[in-house]
Amino acid sequence: MPFYFLDNDQAMTFSPATRPNLISVFRSGEDAMVMPRVMHKHDDNLEIVLILKGQGQHVIGGRSYLTGRGDILVYNAGVLHDESTGLNESLQVYYCSANQVQIPGLPANQLLPKGSPAVIHCGESLAQIETLFGLMVEQTARHTPQSMEIAQQILSILLLMIRSLAQQQVADSPLTEPELGQQIKDYIDQNYPDDLTLASIAEVFHINPYYLSHLFKEQIGFSPMQYLNRRRIGEAQSLLIHSDRPVKDIATAVGFNHLNNFHNSFQKMVGMAPGRYRKQWHEGDLAK
Repeated sequence: MPFYFLDNDQAMTFSPATRPNLISVFRSGEDAMVMPRVMHKHDDNLEIVLILKGQGQHVIGGRSYLTGRGDILVYNAGVLHDESTGLNESLQVYYCSANQVQIPGLPANQLLPKGSPAVIHCGESLAQIETLFGLMVEQTARHTPQSMEIAQQILSILLLMIRSLAQQQVADSPLTEPELGQQIKDYIDQNYPDDLTLASIAEVFHINPYYLSHLFKEQIGFSPMQYLNRRRIGEAQSLLIHSDRPVKDIATAVGFNHLNNFHNSFQKMVGMAPGRYRKQWHEGDLAK
C-alpha cells in the first residue's frame, strides 16, 4: 500500500490565526415541518443546509433553484434567501451556521464568490458530507470541551469540502458563451456600486480576464468596464432626476470613489455636468 504525503507548500484556505467558528448545528427529524422562513438574510454569519429528503424551491441572491436530496445550500452572509417546499412535503435537512469564516479575497463569512451558484450537488460525496454533519451534531450534543473542539475542527473540513465541490461543479458544467455573457452582465448589473475590476469579475467566473473582455464585448457591444461605467452613469441620471440627493452622495452611491472621476465620466457620456443636467431636466429643457 503506497504512502501519501502532504504538500506543505500548498496555500491554506483558512488562516491558522482565525478558524471558522461553529454557532449552531442540527438535524431535522422525520416529522420535520415545512420550512417557514421567507425572504431574509443574516449579515454576520454563514449558513449551510444539506437536504436529506424532500423537494423545495429556494431563492438565493436573486436566483431560483429547485432543490432535493443531496443538494447543499450555501447562504453567504448578507445574501437574501427565501425557502419554500413543493408538493406540501416537508424537508429533512442538516443545518449549521458559522462565523469567523475568512477566505482570502472574499468578504467575511462568505464561502463562495458572488455570482457563484449557491446550490451545490453532492453527487458521490453525499455520504461523506452526511457523515461530517452527523459527527458535528453528535459531538456538539455531548457538550464537553473536547467534543466542542472536535465539532469546530469538523466544520473546517466540511467547508473545505463544499468549496472543493463547488469548484468542481463549475469545471464540470461550463456555461455556453451566451449564458456566460448574460451571467457576467447580470453580475455587473447587480453589483455596479461595488469596487469592480476586470480581474475581480474574472475571478468570480473562474475565467481569464482577456477571454472575459473579448466574450463580453462580442456579445454586449461594450467592454466590461465600459458597460460598468454606463450602468453607473445611467443610475446616476435616474437619481439626479428623481431625488434631491447631493451630487457627491450620488457619485458614491453608484460606485465612484472620487467625485472628479464621476464628473469627468458624466460629462464625457452625457455631454454636461451632473448639476447642469439635473437643473435643465427639472426646468424642462431636456426632452423627457
